Amino acid sequence: MNHRDRLLTALEGGKPDRLPATIHGWMDYWRDKYMGGADQFEICRHFDMDAQIFFFAWLDEPVVSAMYFTGDLVPGPDWRVSYDVIRDDRVSKIYRFTIETPEGTLTKTMERNDKMAWVTEYPIKRKEQIHWIKKYMPLPRPDIKSINQAFERMGDMGILRAGIFNHQGGCWQDACNYVGTQKLIMATYDDPAWVHELLSIVLDYKLRFIESLRGARLDMLENGGGDGSMSVISPPIFAEYCVPYDRQTTAALHDVGIRVVYHTCGKMMAQLDLIKRTGADASETLTPPQMGGDADLRSIKDTLGDDMALIGGFDQQAGFRNGTPDAIRHQIEMCWEQAGRDGGYIMGASDHFFEGIPENIRTYVDVAKGFRY
Repeated sequence: MNHRDRLLTALEGGKPDRLPATIHGWMDYWRDKYMGGADQFEICRHFDMDAQIFFFAWLDEPVVSAMYFTGDLVPGPDWRVSYDVIRDDRVSKIYRFTIETPEGTLTKTMERNDKMAWVTEYPIKRKEQIHWIKKYMPLPRPDIKSINQAFERMGDMGILRAGIFNHQGGCWQDACNYVGTQKLIMATYDDPAWVHELLSIVLDYKLRFIESLRGARLDMLENGGGDGSMSVISPPIFAEYCVPYDRQTTAALHDVGIRVVYHTCGKMMAQLDLIKRTGADASETLTPPQMGGDADLRSIKDTLGDDMALIGGFDQQAGFRNGTPDAIRHQIEMCWEQAGRDGGYIMGASDHFFEGIPENIRTYVDVAKGFRY
């Protein structure tokens, strides 16, 4: 089998020729520090890895291309976006955004360092402002031609992935990025109708985005997000405010011919049956306790394995940053025995990493080749 066939077979719940081994994605910091800025296609070929290529292209761009892509930073006729840099030093750079609409002004602050970017001031301050998103925020257009060119470049090295725009996959995840996680959790108790209204607005935005993907040669998109993990919310909140909305985005993606992986980069054991109800094709990142999660691979396989493929479970800190060949092999053996032996499993790092010795990553890929079905 080639890399692509191997990954697709596992995603269908089958047994490929051997254990697939991948990573969740290459962070710019890691690529620049360890690989001289090589792009993800070159890096995956360098390691002969079963590649998950994360790629998306837009015909519309945010006002600051260096920030991670969010729709609220893309200007439109009634959504005028400007920014000021309010701090720029050796620690980080802070952007203050102003979004002018016909009904008022929103402000948002983001900070970034050499590793990533994050929101420090959320744009929605008052409940009625959620309607401004619905009425005025533009929906960026995907660049189908560029996406399909990336698919052709990828060839048989793996699968092409992206996320369900806007911030991350799930509607709850996006809502947290507009309002703030703590504030939104409190609102589920104080004003649940308002939370559902916000989630419905986000859902409509996502469904229109998904419809615009027809013709894009994407293998899989990511639903869910860390704010929906059991590290952040409870099973009852997940059941009421995540599952009903994420089921609809999953169904819409299936309608346009794209698989869905449900992403919970945190604790997940208390929500396994609920994750199954999202209708997704796969579950990730199966974060182990030493990485801040609570994944029990054997229990996850027993609960989800008949309905969903599994992706992840490898401790990248112990394996890539601090690993030895023996320690890496031991981890792979554990993943194989607990989740991989019966197929439907793609071993992968449990989310992104910033530090990782290339030789350890090569060992990880090479050792996995010896675990054959």
